Amino acid sequence: MNGGLRVTILSTPLEVAEHAARAIEEVCARAAGRRTAVALSGGRTPAQLFRILAGRPKGRIPWSDIEVFFGDERAVPPGHPDSNFRLAQECLFSRVPLPSGQIHRMCAEEEDLEAAARRYEDEVRRGVPAGPDGVPNSQQWGNPNQWREFFCDQEAQRAAQSGLQVQMNVLQIKH
Repeated sequence: MNGGLRVTILSTPLEVAEHAARAIEEVCARAAGRRTAVALSGGRTPAQLFRILAGRPKGRIPWSDIEVFFGDERAVPPGHPDSNFRLAQECLFSRVPLPSGQIHRMCAEEEDLEAAARRYEDEVRRGVPAGPDGVPNSQQWGNPNQWREFFCDQEAQRAAQSGLQVQMNVLQIKH
């Protein structure tokens, strides 16, 4: 166990998405009106989570209190079929009352991607509370030793146990 990390293995990707949706609701309830930073993972896996969140009854998630960041993004324009932002826009953002100013993404459509990445890093640093080392402290965004909860499905667990390297999609939340 990594510093109090709770590992939950669920049967299917749908169960993982449902679990993640409940985790977001619980964190928002504990935050009680305070800003909550949510880092979304990329790829196609989170689509189920996005649809579940979009289908929650009105008022169950305080969208006006949430700042959304992307844990990763592909170097493609936001409308490109491979864009993580596009998937989130289609499955979630367009269906919930999340103010557009609270959606933070790297402008991957810009010609100078290094400059775009630096600007996005600055935006993350301004939007997410920092730890004592100055690093945005959304569970140290990408440092698995700092995650508080980790959940995956049984297929991902079997792959990891068989020695395959597996990139786990983790939803990171900090308030």
